[in-house]
Parts: sequence; structure tokens; C-alpha cells
Amino acid sequence: MAGDAAPAQQTWLSADDLRLGDFKVPPAPYPFPLLGDERAKEVYVDRDGNLYKERKYSGVIPAWGQSGALRRGRCQVVPQTLDWVGFQNNFDSSRIFIAVQGEACGYVYRPDELHIVIDLPAVKVENPNLLRDILTGAFPTPVQLIHVEELGGRGTRVTIALREPRAYLSAHIGKYVFVDVSR
Repeated sequence: MAGDAAPAQQTWLSADDLRLGDFKVPPAPYPFPLLGDERAKEVYVDRDGNLYKERKYSGVIPAWGQSGALRRGRCQVVPQTLDWVGFQNNFDSSRIFIAVQGEACGYVYRPDELHIVIDLPAVKVENPNLLRDILTGAFPTPVQLIHVEELGGRGTRVTIALREPRAYLSAHIGKYVFVDVSR
């Protein structure tokens, strides 16, 4: 049929093939004062200025209600878009999660002690808000900054900048890439 696009070619790549080039340190964020657990307090108010105890979270909850198996080994690179980059500060770790349009395929590595990098080949960023840095410096977390950049048509790189060296775990589950950084 005239005007029909040919299906996108899918290529199976190894982890070594998924790196998107040389790593460059992202710009350092403004140095926020760290609020320790003893000083940090969450207080919610409604539009009228009244305090209330319960507030329903309206943001993205990764993998909520979705099935997907933990994937090991090679993955299939398919052109797609980045849907979300998020941060959750938990009791024992900080979770960074990346959601893509379809099945996640990326490579997580550590170029030095203070950075964790997620390279996502063939992933485009259509929403310019996703290119804004996530500044996590005021939370009691070793994560200082999450930086997203498109790499000239090759894919997208997400860099996690740490305050101090910490261990991390990563996983690909369905449309998500998770990186948990220990506290």
C-alpha cells in the first residue's frame, strides 16, 4: 500500500554493543543543604491552606499492576520513546526508574565511583520536560542528581550522580529499568 512505512528493523545486541559512546560528567547541581532524617518532615496542605493527613499520590508508580519478568542477557533494541524518569526515596535505598514506550532495553554501568549510567539505544525523548535534571540533593539520599540527555540519534543516556560511592542493583522488568542505590 502506498504510504505504508516499512516495519522497523530489530537487532539483537549484547551488553557491550549497547553503550552509546564516551561518558561525560553532567553539570553539578546547586549545592542544596542536606536534610537528615531527624530534620526532614513532610507536611501537606490543601488549596485552602488546611493541613490534612492523607493525600493520594497522583504520579507514576512503576510496575504497578503490570506483569513482566526480570530479564537477563541480551535484549532487543527497538526504536521507541522515553515515557518517564522517576525517583523514589525509600527507607533503605533510593530507586531511580526509567519507563519507555515498549519493552526496556538498555545497559547499566558505572564509569567511576560517583556515577551510574543507563544507556538506552534507539530511545528518543519527545517530551522536553524529561530533559530537566531531577535534583535530589535535599533528600537524605546518596543520589545528588539525575541527568537525561539525547545522544544525537543514537539513543538516550540517563546519568545518576552520587554524593559518595554506594552500591547499586539494576533490573529490567517490562517497560522499566530500575536502579536501586543503597543508603
